[in-house]
Amino acid sequence: MKSISALTKHYKDPTYDRVTNPARRPIAELLPIAVTWLYRGQLHRIDFEPSGAACALSDMSGVAVIDGLYESGSRNRAYIVNADGSIRFVLSKPMNGALDDSFSDVYYVGDALSFFVSGSAGERRIEYDADSGLVLRFIESR
Repeated sequence: MKSISALTKHYKDPTYDRVTNPARRPIAELLPIAVTWLYRGQLHRIDFEPSGAACALSDMSGVAVIDGLYESGSRNRAYIVNADGSIRFVLSKPMNGALDDSFSDVYYVGDALSFFVSGSAGERRIEYDADSGLVLRFIESR
């Protein structure tokens, strides 16, 4: 069995209604601060600094992760984690971007694992192969 289960995102204030955001809190306070999952009966956890994003891979063999959402430089990084918690590979930001580019979200668009990059150069979606880390498609949306 190589599948993760019970992927859970953890928040600073787990009872707060992040959908309607009645207190009009800034986005930074609404983002996950950690993610956990089960694999072979063992709980795995990644704590984000200060916040992050996570998405289970479609085959449930691991988790796509962004740590340091909207942070700059090395504080903002994206990677794929295997079900056992080991890092499969670290993703690089596009070379043709701006210095302030940061990974800003990750989810599937159709069947494609998509990481989003934002910065002064514009918004881009990068589709990666979750097994090899190779870029499959690069889409700019200025």
